[in-house]
Amino acid sequence: MDDSVQSWLTDTAEKILTSLGEYELFHIKEVDEGGESIKLLLDLSEVESLQEWITYIQEAEVASAHNIINREDFKPRMFLCQLTIGEETLYLLRAVSDSIFIKPKKVKLIKFAPGRGCYELEEETNNKTIQLDENWDSILIGDKVVILNERKTLENFKYYDKLREAAQETLQQISGTDLLADMEAFSEFVEGRILLMKKLAKFGQAFEFDENKKNRIKALINEGTIKLHLNEEGKIICSTPEEFRAVMDIYLDNYMESVVSDKRYKALNKTEWKT
Repeated sequence: MDDSVQSWLTDTAEKILTSLGEYELFHIKEVDEGGESIKLLLDLSEVESLQEWITYIQEAEVASAHNIINREDFKPRMFLCQLTIGEETLYLLRAVSDSIFIKPKKVKLIKFAPGRGCYELEEETNNKTIQLDENWDSILIGDKVVILNERKTLENFKYYDKLREAAQETLQQISGTDLLADMEAFSEFVEGRILLMKKLAKFGQAFEFDENKKNRIKALINEGTIKLHLNEEGKIICSTPEEFRAVMDIYLDNYMESVVSDKRYKALNKTEWKT
């Protein structure tokens, strides 16, 4: 690897590590919604294939990367860069496709230009070359994968599939409460929104619903505390995004009352208070 590129990658990693000091880190299952001061993370054991890839690059002996890159059957899925800064070994990760490569033809060799912060064209070559910038999807520190680009990271490691499976189980539990007039419409609304799927996936592990809670919800709707309506069968009518989200609040129990001021709040992220 060219020394200037190696220096650029190290500087990029150091910038990411420095910027992470401005955030609180939470496992993706610990919060319902992210925020400007939050970065989400996964355990290495949850990320499909990553440990296997790390082991491979630690043990692999490659005389020339170009011999691999130039192969017609070379179809990369992930660009994984191992760096050692001080005594810490970390990995930058980025999902890739064919668009990251310039195909072998008479193009000019891409080299990093530190003064401009980008790559520039210089001499000619017939090799494929890799185009990179500083937009990494995640960084592995120890056994924690800190997510920098949530959509790409979760898609590439098929974490969305796990979320959808867990969310589907929760939707089945909600259907079993027989409280919604149109369960199919509610399911379609939730399934089209990954954030809501993530909430249901987390919530399903502690799903509790009995007849007393069901009657309490109906009473709160009838008295106007919860802004929804019941049909003649005593089931919740929901057909708009606002109503679907209100139903989510009910099942996720997104309500709390302050023990200090007795004020009531809607809480999107909460932790059970155990005294």
